[in-house]
Amino acid sequence: MNNETERAAREEKLRAPLPVGDATLGARIAEGLLRLGYTGEAMRAAVPETADGESSIKMNQAMVAERVGTSTPLGCLLRAFLLRVATPEEPMRRAVGDAFFDLCEEAQLWTRVEGGVVGSVVFLEDEKMFLLSDHTTVRLGEVSMYWVMSIGTSTVIVSESIARRPYEKMLDLCCGGGIQAFYLAPFAKRVVAIDRNPRALNFGRFGAAMNGFPQIEFRESDCYSAVEGEQFDLIACNPPYVMTPDRQAYYRDGGMGGDRFSERILRETAAYLAEGGFAHMTCDVGTMAGREGETRLREWLDGNGCDVVALQGKRLGPAEYAKAWMKADSPEYAAAEVERWVEHFGELQVTAIQNYLVILRKRTKGAKNWFHVDTLAPTRKGQFGHQIARMFACQDLVRRSPAEIWEAKLRLAPDMRMVPTMRPEGGRWMTDSVKLTFAEGLISEFEVEPRTANLLLLYDGTRKSEAVLEKIAAAMGQKAGELKSEWIGYLKHLIGNGILEPVGK
Repeated sequence: MNNETERAAREEKLRAPLPVGDATLGARIAEGLLRLGYTGEAMRAAVPETADGESSIKMNQAMVAERVGTSTPLGCLLRAFLLRVATPEEPMRRAVGDAFFDLCEEAQLWTRVEGGVVGSVVFLEDEKMFLLSDHTTVRLGEVSMYWVMSIGTSTVIVSESIARRPYEKMLDLCCGGGIQAFYLAPFAKRVVAIDRNPRALNFGRFGAAMNGFPQIEFRESDCYSAVEGEQFDLIACNPPYVMTPDRQAYYRDGGMGGDRFSERILRETAAYLAEGGFAHMTCDVGTMAGREGETRLREWLDGNGCDVVALQGKRLGPAEYAKAWMKADSPEYAAAEVERWVEHFGELQVTAIQNYLVILRKRTKGAKNWFHVDTLAPTRKGQFGHQIARMFACQDLVRRSPAEIWEAKLRLAPDMRMVPTMRPEGGRWMTDSVKLTFAEGLISEFEVEPRTANLLLLYDGTRKSEAVLEKIAAAMGQKAGELKSEWIGYLKHLIGNGILEPVGK
């Protein structure tokens, strides 16, 4: 085999390391892993998280590997597929059994290194599904361009922002290893997952076989090219949005410089949404040449036939932003890269980078499309797709006429909770102040007067808002007509923040 042939073979192995022609192979691997105790619950028990949420693997990989040992199937599998620490073949065979070891060999899941074998991929089990990715130890090596990212904060935010309800046809854009597709597949009749990284698609196809998702179709694609002319009622996208000077890795770099790749995706998305369909994606937008990121984001989406909710996350300066993306690299490499990135931002006149979770809803009929900006609550507790759906319904309502708002039937959000602060006085507890907060999802707090908090219970979804006002006015000893002009502004505030939500028509 000559050098060129060897290079081509090595490149092909990097692009597609796992055999995907036999779907039963992935299913058998999943069955074997579960039988041997390789579950998310067992992983978390064996490799606990630290106080800041970082896996203790990152703190001391060798120590964790020694702790899990080689005497149990779970220990050996964790060393191979989670820690990527070598285990001699003989102890591995004894622990997992010859049949499963040979099955992994057939699936090309073993890599032989000094000291034994390690896994060629990382398997994470979450919500009864297997997620495949590359290990951090291979990110800067030969794999770097094709490196497949594991589940991260931005992946989770996009997934948790999507309402869990039936979908006819879903698109996972810039799918990587297919994480969004896997989370949403139980709710979708058909899923198309596209990415330009062939290695990620290879992992996704193998993962779909492991998880039993025949409705997912993976296609290689540059942005939307592989779905030209198609429309979807849900698009999920965690794109390579990082504002890098050039493309070094498909998972991170859009390859267009600055935030141009995010701009391209956001400008093109509306054409691929069916009427009433939603798109959820995360992106970074730069404050550039004195123009704020929000202004630029609005321009990208203006006139596209969609209502927009843009939730702002972290805002960082150029140096701080560059350092945040270098945290996993060697100090020498990181320092040089930070300097290069900052120079690139200087050339683009970028003074700040704002992260956004952007949700679009295709609506080409009726009132003028709207654009709503808010803050992405830093505290989150599980799924908040129901809150995003509520946000769209509430923003629709607050933009209607006062007469229509008075006609609306409203209820206090079911996940709303009241938290009183009380003080001792005269041998009794007296209510000092009251906060309303959400019990799950995006956790926000709103301070209200104790008396007002009780009056809000009158909004139970059975009466029109004007009828509720009559009762509120009576409880306050006022006439409804006197209170009406003042209350409409407060009512819009309550609706706009999702404290009250519309019920039915």
